[in-house]
Amino acid sequence: MFDPCTLARAEIDRFNAHVLACYPQEACGIITGGSFVPVPNIHPEPEDQFAMAPADQLRHGPVEAVVHSHIAGRHHPVPSAQDMRQQMASAVPWGLVSTDGEQVSSLLWWGDFRLDEPLIGAEFIHGVQDCYSAIRKWYWQERRIRLPDFPRDHEWWADGGNLYETGFPQAGFVEVPLQDLAHGDVVLGQVRAPCLNHGGIYLEGGLIFHHLQERLSRRESIYPWMRYVKKALRYAG
Repeated sequence: MFDPCTLARAEIDRFNAHVLACYPQEACGIITGGSFVPVPNIHPEPEDQFAMAPADQLRHGPVEAVVHSHIAGRHHPVPSAQDMRQQMASAVPWGLVSTDGEQVSSLLWWGDFRLDEPLIGAEFIHGVQDCYSAIRKWYWQERRIRLPDFPRDHEWWADGGNLYETGFPQAGFVEVPLQDLAHGDVVLGQVRAPCLNHGGIYLEGGLIFHHLQERLSRRESIYPWMRYVKKALRYAG
């Protein structure tokens, strides 16, 4: 699989130039053979979304990665739920930048290649390095279980979503009593939200591994967080 870290600076600069040239529409393209190739955005609402014709993608060779832009002020500089669904379907890394027409942010890459990155000390990036991403990484690294990802928009809990209540049962988890917590169980909490919106891994010794907004991923005592915890789940396969 293509390693985004190997993409040459010159190719990133070519992509950034394409992003600025396309503004105020979203730009898109592919990485093939380690090179950036611009692809027309054929979406009927190109200021808000992008789409590429399959023929336009494949004519240049195998697609190693997909890159596109978000317009600053219209969309958050993180993957949308639709971006996440499309990345999962493509099974290749995706990269995203945000632009105001003058500046272009650094490329943000996501995909399952990130499951092998260190558990501790990751910066919070919604949909890429957040509390559910941390749970997926722990289960992959500690138990070699690849949990499904949950496509999610920025702060989905504020828009009537209930991602964890619906997603975890589909991922193979069953509820267990909080008093029966065991190493590796998932704990779900409600933090300044109308529904369960935070999760972590219970670790032996009274610890929790989790990733909160505006903090680095970490292990710490679970006891200060128990007032937020509403549910415990165990992986049943």
